[in-house]
Amino acid sequence: MISAIPQHLVSSRVIDAQNDKEHKKKILRRKLLNHIHKNRVAKVFKVNEYVSRKHFDTPKQNLDKLNKFFIKKTFENQRKFGMDIAKDFKENKKRISAVAIAPTQSGKTGSMLAMIHSFMLFEETRLPLENVFICTAHSDKDWVTQTRARFPEEMRNNIFHRNNFKKYYDVIANVQNALIIIDEVQIGNMISQSIYRLFVKTGLFNMENNLIRNIKIVSFTATPKSVVDDFKSWGHHSKVFYMEVPDNYISHSKLLQEKRIIQAKDLCGYNKDTGLIDKKVFENIRNIRQYMGDEPKVHIIRTPRGELHEVVIRNFKKVFCDENFNFFSEPGLSPKIKIMETKPEVHTFLFIKDKLRCAKTICKDHLGIMYERFVNKFSVETVVQGLAGRLTGYHNNTNSVVFTSVPAIAIYNKQYREQFLGEFKQKSCFAIL
Repeated sequence: MISAIPQHLVSSRVIDAQNDKEHKKKILRRKLLNHIHKNRVAKVFKVNEYVSRKHFDTPKQNLDKLNKFFIKKTFENQRKFGMDIAKDFKENKKRISAVAIAPTQSGKTGSMLAMIHSFMLFEETRLPLENVFICTAHSDKDWVTQTRARFPEEMRNNIFHRNNFKKYYDVIANVQNALIIIDEVQIGNMISQSIYRLFVKTGLFNMENNLIRNIKIVSFTATPKSVVDDFKSWGHHSKVFYMEVPDNYISHSKLLQEKRIIQAKDLCGYNKDTGLIDKKVFENIRNIRQYMGDEPKVHIIRTPRGELHEVVIRNFKKVFCDENFNFFSEPGLSPKIKIMETKPEVHTFLFIKDKLRCAKTICKDHLGIMYERFVNKFSVETVVQGLAGRLTGYHNNTNSVVFTSVPAIAIYNKQYREQFLGEFKQKSCFAIL
């Protein structure tokens, strides 16, 4: 019997060959899935030149709470954005889908609210409030909590994330005269993923059926990746909209110009072979001090997962051992402790793992520096939607800086200027043809 060769005795050439083989298998598997997807969807997906959205009379309903939320919680640019989308559906009876692109923290949720309000103004687009569904492929409970709080109570049961998709399959598959809003549509939109399954299980790839049932789909995102190009295959059934932001909006581009986005470096430095910490890491941490200022602030540090989370915390404690600073690990904190909302008495470091990504809004009143986890191979979308994205928006914080991937931000700024019309390696499930 031949025993397996210990991993430490396997040459790097053999390991590279194994990795290359696995990579090729993944590519073949993806191509096969794409082929199966196109065959399955092509049977029902056809750009329809003749059928228009069927009109359904909407019974009179009480929209007082929706109107109050609209007045109190939306701004002019959000109202215009929402109205533009609603008017397009009003005037184009063959429209099924709209892609709404708005920068991070620019008010996507407010735009959804404004859009729903605008839909109710026109006979051609009016629908029962109970037929409005807002969902995301996120699995984060915080998204549900934040989003539900921004809509009237009677709408909250129809706001859900991917863990609850199955509960809504039958409802969405049979509903008529409905509006389906997908938040952060760039997530889970690959073949076999949650958004794809939602569309397959509920028949949303069937264009003629969507028109007969009067189904309207609006997908929101700040980082669409290939989605803009993918929806071109839907022809006149889909259109892309870009939000106009006011001058006081703080964008990634503006943060970069103001030198408030700085290249992140390794803060962990753990070598699993030797068990030692790279000494350069301590210098990287020491370098943070000059950006913290004298007034006590809360500083957010994203760490690797697992045991390396504690390694980073120990590194910080070692560097700042002579300082009167607080160090908190977010996973171990009680939800009742609101560090971000409370003015700290001393500089406070909050170490997080996977919190504060897209769709999250944080209090910036006491915010100091933010430091993204360093990686050699970055994802543009992850960087943009991460801590850098939390510093965008409408606020008066002019001092905070974020350490992240500068090249990723530069790529995103270019994509945004070009309206995301460039080539992307991977296609979403919306690329039918």
